[in-house]
Amino acid sequence: MSYFVNNKLSSSSAFTHVYQCTSQSELENSIDIALRGQGYKKGESSKDLIYIKGNRWVRLMLGAFHKYYKFKIVIRPEGESHFSVLVSSASTGMSGGIIGVGQIKDETKKLYNLFQFI
Repeated sequence: MSYFVNNKLSSSSAFTHVYQCTSQSELENSIDIALRGQGYKKGESSKDLIYIKGNRWVRLMLGAFHKYYKFKIVIRPEGESHFSVLVSSASTGMSGGIIGVGQIKDETKKLYNLFQFI
């Protein structure tokens, strides 16, 4: 079981939380369960975790009327049994115009709160 310890960094497009747990794979599993519950799907990446919600092509066609979010998650060990989790937006939201940029900021805030309960 992973436990939220504290927040190290927070901005409108990224945040870093610190967790205490026994292994990185356990933390990845907890993150996967939480994000899949919010409608995210795991994207293809060899190095970091990528989670996507929505369809990029539909977003390009319909703009802010269709939601599209892409977040990159980097997990790094930080001492014994502690891990830092950096969650950053991998898309700017510009395909949705000024409304799309605001949607990305709102979704980042939503994930910030969600990740405190992982």
